[in-house]
Amino acid sequence: MRKKRYGIWQEYSWNDVYDHVSNVFHGLIALGLKTDETVIVIGENDPEMYWSQIATHAASAMTCSVFADALPDPDLVYVAHSTNATFIIAHDQEQVDKALMIKEKVPQIRKVIYWEDKGMWSYDDDWLMSFEEFEAFGATHREKNKGLFEKSIAATEPENTIVLSMTSGTTSLPK
Repeated sequence: MRKKRYGIWQEYSWNDVYDHVSNVFHGLIALGLKTDETVIVIGENDPEMYWSQIATHAASAMTCSVFADALPDPDLVYVAHSTNATFIIAHDQEQVDKALMIKEKVPQIRKVIYWEDKGMWSYDDDWLMSFEEFEAFGATHREKNKGLFEKSIAATEPENTIVLSMTSGTTSLPK
């Protein structure tokens, strides 16, 4: 996996990706993600987006990706309620701001995790967690629960719903 950041290609080996996905999985489990719950992912096609999706699927939970240009209300509120989402994994300050704007309308969202921290240094809200902090939290859980990630993957079933896809909602609310 490769991603250009600040003009420099960052490369991730298979082992790197495995470690990131496992840490994200453990972070979600430690925060209380349950089977059949939904994680909203909103942002660009960065490695963190893919790691989050795969980790969520490994937990027998679902993801719903939301277009980065979605409005906080009604779009994000509608998706959060219609998918019974319990977490939002957000790209950057813009997406975090959207979540903060609707916080009172989505009380079922337990945590908003963001992967790009540019502009986030002055934010002080326990509802928010940086991806770096989240992965470290997951790594600690992983160390205490060896083999859980692999057991969860083995327990998944081909019939499991793992992806919820919605329209962009250009003519009305997403469907």
